[in-house]
Amino acid sequence: MERRFGAAYSYDENPRAKIFRRDAPKATDAEGLRRLLRYNNWEHDPLSAAGYAGPDEPRSSENAIAARYDLLPRNSTQRRSAFGNTDAKLCSAEECLALRFQAVSGPTADQQPAFAWEGEWAASPHFGQPGVFNFDWRTFAAEGKAALYGLNPNSKLSTSQGYCWLCWDRGWRVECFFAPTERFDGGGSGNFDSSEDDGGVCLKRAQTALRQAAQHACPGKQDCEFHPGL
Repeated sequence: MERRFGAAYSYDENPRAKIFRRDAPKATDAEGLRRLLRYNNWEHDPLSAAGYAGPDEPRSSENAIAARYDLLPRNSTQRRSAFGNTDAKLCSAEECLALRFQAVSGPTADQQPAFAWEGEWAASPHFGQPGVFNFDWRTFAAEGKAALYGLNPNSKLSTSQGYCWLCWDRGWRVECFFAPTERFDGGGSGNFDSSEDDGGVCLKRAQTALRQAAQHACPGKQDCEFHPGL
């Protein structure tokens, strides 16, 4: 494709790759990463030129991290369409352990007008969708998953406080690696065989996976009976 159509199909030299190479080092926190994933400043960014319409293409809304083909200039050789970036998601290592992630729905509206199913897009099928996509980032937690495991999402050891789900309200006396100086009694029976299959989920396998993930996220790397060797 690169030999046939040029740099737009190059892994390193297409406009989006150039923008990532320039801006990714600046995304040093969650807010910076959110901005990067929703970036589309095509009217002013020189790297938004020379994309899929060839080396002479002027700046275009398709040549951005969050592409918006609905904003293509009407004289563009590329076809305008209700196509492009539809959402963004991110998850830190700590959020992964707590079964949480951040997401935003809809085409980017950070530097561009919000997408709406009106005007030339009104006749496009969009049953069940909002008329205008102008949403903020939200954090989602797997509370339903906790209930599936027989865990108490209302426990003081909830994911909103950053504790791992294996240390929730199960009657264990646990030193959680997110709070290594505190110990908790879950209030349950206290009798637990780590090899049992609880609610269709083998906690022993989950425990192993959690240990592997925690090696990259556990701030204290503390030993505890459910995370040995950290």
